[in-house]
Amino acid sequence: MKKEQLEITLADALPKDAKALLDFYKEVGAETDYLSFGAEGLGINQEQETRYIKSLEDAPNNRLLIARLGDDIIGVASVGAEQHAKIAHVGELGISILRRFWGLGLSKVMMEDMIDWAIENEILRYLRLEVSNDNMRAITLYEKYRFEKIGKTPNGMYHDGQFHDLVLMGLNVENTDQAE
Repeated sequence: MKKEQLEITLADALPKDAKALLDFYKEVGAETDYLSFGAEGLGINQEQETRYIKSLEDAPNNRLLIARLGDDIIGVASVGAEQHAKIAHVGELGISILRRFWGLGLSKVMMEDMIDWAIENEILRYLRLEVSNDNMRAITLYEKYRFEKIGKTPNGMYHDGQFHDLVLMGLNVENTDQAE
């Protein structure tokens, strides 16, 4: 059997992507218990999502990366960081991919793109994330990219009728040009 070749493109989100992103979040939220939201999505409307995407233009330490197959969004990776000077150097990393595209290496490509971007970013010095302690697939991916376990939030997530600990992981992304 011949493997199908998919042409997936990566691009930063634009305001015109707001509705498609909200639809993506509803679909991906329904597929896994490991996100902080479910089939309801993010709980915001298209106008709010459009404003958020526009705000990224003025937030150089934030990014929203979209993976597309044709016109369909199949994955999203993001780094969100505060603009306050004391904490602007720490970004929260998130990644989600539609289940039918798991196992194709897309998470690796998106992770590498986001880490490279963070290393080159003039503000960011550290990425962190939280992941359910039983999401071994994600933990393995993060460890592959040198994220270290730095703590946990006991009972930080509720799914499958029970509470689960969240593992806090972090990665230093300071490049040599940033070192003082």
